[in-house]
Amino acid sequence: MSLPSAPPMLSACAEVRQLMSSDRILVETLYFLLKLDRKVSSIMATEAEILADLDLIKAQQVKIGLETSSLLDKISELEALVAAGANLTAIAAKVAEIKAQGQLVDDLVVDAPA
Repeated sequence: MSLPSAPPMLSACAEVRQLMSSDRILVETLYFLLKLDRKVSSIMATEAEILADLDLIKAQQVKIGLETSSLLDKISELEALVAAGANLTAIAAKVAEIKAQGQLVDDLVVDAPA
């Protein structure tokens, strides 16, 4: 004697439960992927911001370097004027240029905390 098969309604309920379980897993997986995508997007935005900041810092340092180089050139010019025995007016004008250039470099460089 064989066992009777499950009534069709019970069989259908089992299939529905199985589908619901599969759907729940799918929904949970999609939710996890969405959260992961948001985190990756956030990290990518942060990385882009960091790279942009680094570009700004590099440009600033190049500018400071160029201004400092210009200051050193002006100091060399002053030394040449003094060595050549230039008049006091020419030397004073060059000193004024150097002071202005020195202030420009000082303004670009942040003072160390006291």
